[in-house]
Amino acid sequence: MLRRIVLSLMLVLMSVAAFGQDTEDKNDVDRRYTYFYLEAVSCKLKGDYGAAFNLLNHCIAMCPDRPEAYYDRGTLYNNINKSELAFADYKKAVSLNKSEKTYKRSLFYQALMASDYTLAASIGEELSKHSADLQLFSIMLSIYSNQKDYDGMLRTLGRIEEINGTDENITLTKMQIFEIRGEKNRAYEELKKLVDSDPRSMSYKVMLGNWLMQNSRSDEAFDVYSEVLKYDPENLAANMSLIDYYRQTDKNKDADVLTEKMLMSTTVPGESKILLMNQLVQNIEKETKDSTKVIALFDKILASPGADPDLAEMKAAYMSVKKMPKDQVLAAFEYALKQDPTSVPVRLQILQEYWNRKDFASVIKFSEPTEEYQPEDITIYYFLGLAYLMIDDDDNSLKYLQKGTEYINDESNAKIVSDVYSIIGDIQHSKGNVEESFAAYDNCLLYDKNNIGCLNNYAYYLSMLERDLDKAEEMSRKTIMAEPSNNTYLDTFAWILFLRGKYSEAMMYMEQLISNAGSDEDLGAVIYDHLGDIYIMNGAADKALEYWKKAKAAGCENKVLDTKIKKVRYIPENKK
Repeated sequence: MLRRIVLSLMLVLMSVAAFGQDTEDKNDVDRRYTYFYLEAVSCKLKGDYGAAFNLLNHCIAMCPDRPEAYYDRGTLYNNINKSELAFADYKKAVSLNKSEKTYKRSLFYQALMASDYTLAASIGEELSKHSADLQLFSIMLSIYSNQKDYDGMLRTLGRIEEINGTDENITLTKMQIFEIRGEKNRAYEELKKLVDSDPRSMSYKVMLGNWLMQNSRSDEAFDVYSEVLKYDPENLAANMSLIDYYRQTDKNKDADVLTEKMLMSTTVPGESKILLMNQLVQNIEKETKDSTKVIALFDKILASPGADPDLAEMKAAYMSVKKMPKDQVLAAFEYALKQDPTSVPVRLQILQEYWNRKDFASVIKFSEPTEEYQPEDITIYYFLGLAYLMIDDDDNSLKYLQKGTEYINDESNAKIVSDVYSIIGDIQHSKGNVEESFAAYDNCLLYDKNNIGCLNNYAYYLSMLERDLDKAEEMSRKTIMAEPSNNTYLDTFAWILFLRGKYSEAMMYMEQLISNAGSDEDLGAVIYDHLGDIYIMNGAADKALEYWKKAKAAGCENKVLDTKIKKVRYIPENKK
């Protein structure tokens, strides 16, 4: 701080002294300029930007034709995010010293930041004249591309070639420029030059053949493909391009024969086989719409050595789309799963079909291997847990559903995760594990706040404990808003209102329940009991007695109900 004060005083004194002198020795000015400039640099390096600014401003006032002070002040402006002022200082520095590359490079990047591409291109051209900086050329290429300056792009690509030699990307870019400009011959010359640069490269020759095809020179393209395949009969790119040639020249039989040959090959990768098979299926569908021909082709290919497992899945999917007999489709998916036991989509297709058939034993059979093949997919555990639940095996259901929660991640289906926790909550409650049940319900609602089944059960179980009734009412209200005709949800909501002392409102929802049912017949013992309690608290003793008796007739056998009938009065739940 003391140093900054002293420097500031020196600046003031020097300014006053300078004011009184009409003539001043130039060497003395240079000496003082150098002193203050070096002090500014020192302050800048120490992070004392305030002192550095003051000193640089003094230097500029003293010698406004010296570029370094502008440049350093520009870097300080950048440090404090005043890019416009930095831009102005860099421009000034370059105007005072047009040969300093450091100034130009900083102005170049500052111009890019300011989106002044015209200036950036101008400065970049100057920098690139004697440069081998590929990063600079890459930026220049982007600038010219943005401005659609094709001459500039070609000039820059030429410089890159001088430094780095010809490569595929450069050639393709130059070809694209020539294509845009309608200079077909120059585009061809560029590609031919690439082919000649490495005569052993089959990929370059295939590229040449493809260009010839695209430009209506199919005979020449065929000759190129034939040359490649003579040298390398298994060349994937050449074979794929030859198939396209056959299709475009109406030689579909030749295309089909070559496609089938490639599908039977052990050297063609799976992804390419899927693409080829898809094209072949489309061609058959277009010509004959004969699905049996497609299936026969699938079977032939799948019987060949090294058949790709994805083709088995593709066959099953095709049969499903064609709505073939379900047993045949299911058998196809089971075969596909045998070929690739790790395929989650195939396993899910099988599980869905067996679930629709209510064949829970088969759901379990095809779900349990998930721990071996798909240990991180919660959907399989969901099916497994549900299947065990449907055969009343709560222990295994809980076991697998809880196991599934270990694999919840950002990509998990939120609805499924919510349902998993909802079922866990139901099972835990049936086992008397109330707190574990409520914790599961809370997790359920984190993933789907509108999970209606969970909201109803959670609210009802809270009401049974007469606990958190405000929370229970809020949850239950959501259920009747979602399904106003669901009598189970109406009963839960009315009962919670009753427990909160809102007797007339509870009665209103119970009457809606009866209206939905069409009558009060066969509503069930629990609802009859609730109706009796609600009517008695609304002063309708006769109706209360009527419904309590119906509850008893419906199978509700307990001493509390008998006492309510005998004394015709409500007995609180916590005294039952």
